Amino acid sequence: MYNFIGSDIRQLTVRGVWGWSMLIASTLGLILTLFHFFIENHLARKVGVGNPNITQDAVEDVHIKLKIIPRLGMIVITTIFLLMLNATHQIIGY
Repeated sequence: MYNFIGSDIRQLTVRGVWGWSMLIASTLGLILTLFHFFIENHLARKVGVGNPNITQDAVEDVHIKLKIIPRLGMIVITTIFLLMLNATHQIIGY
């Protein structure tokens, strides 16, 4: 991307469909990466992962939460993929 815009990220907003798709997809990717680096361990402790004194009700609650979180991540990754696909083929115009 540096070959197209250099170090001026504002150029993405004037490059049309390609620029906006790349900007949104890269922002979502950055948010997902930061989530994994900083928030995931804190969230795991909050839901009780690794606590030996956890009750059965709490275990069921953890399983429900652990079903939702990966699905949200999959939605974000799918959105990133579709935006990158849109950047190359300009399927959706703005």
